[in-house]
Amino acid sequence: MKIKYYILNIVVLGAALTLSGCATTQIAKDAKGTGIKKTYENTLSVVWDAMKVAVFKTGGEVTEENEKDCSILADYGVSAFSWGERVGVFCAKIDSNKTETEVVSKRAMSVNITATDWTEEIYKILDEELK
Repeated sequence: MKIKYYILNIVVLGAALTLSGCATTQIAKDAKGTGIKKTYENTLSVVWDAMKVAVFKTGGEVTEENEKDCSILADYGVSAFSWGERVGVFCAKIDSNKTETEVVSKRAMSVNITATDWTEEIYKILDEELK
């Protein structure tokens, strides 16, 4: 009987840790201003299109897209090494032909120490698309 009690406790504790550590894409949105920024010599509309391509090519699933605010929020699912990530890609017009971008990559679970940081991959594709 004690073994069943211990197993039940482990299952309940595991579920509690999993649920308490999960993050929605809102965590990436709230982290705007803390990510890595890069400026491109392109118009806002060109950068916006490239941002969508970068998220798609890196395997992100867009959960929210707002062209007016120039923000894309995406989920990157579970893999062999991670419980997933939440990513925000933002941009802002500096002048008519210069746009600043920002990428924020957050773990889906706070205990996920093997989560991928998608920033470098997204910027690699943005660099290719915007050269």
